[in-house]
Amino acid sequence: MTVIVAEGDNCADILAQLAVALAPPAAPIEPTEPTALDERNVLDRFLIERTVAQAGHSVTQRKLFDAYREWAIANGYRPYHPKHVARVLGERLTSERTLAGRLYTGLRLKRRPRRT
Repeated sequence: MTVIVAEGDNCADILAQLAVALAPPAAPIEPTEPTALDERNVLDRFLIERTVAQAGHSVTQRKLFDAYREWAIANGYRPYHPKHVARVLGERLTSERTLAGRLYTGLRLKRRPRRT
């Protein structure tokens, strides 16, 4: 709830102040840019190292989490809980809900590096 305090005892003055206070902004509010990936963040490092942004591709939430978990263990990190991973990835990636579960779109997993 917004409280507007108008000064003056004249109704015209009060209405003019209300009109100014309730007027839309002069310029449209620009949407904020998506959060930039930070390679110091473990989940962001995973996205940088194991995924590629590519139109027309998608990956299921399960496959993405399994790849993250495998990557985290291989790199000496304790994997985050799936709910935490889903929340963070939801802030960074485009997704849609399907009958099969959440699908992250515009993204594909990189092939795993071969171990010799």
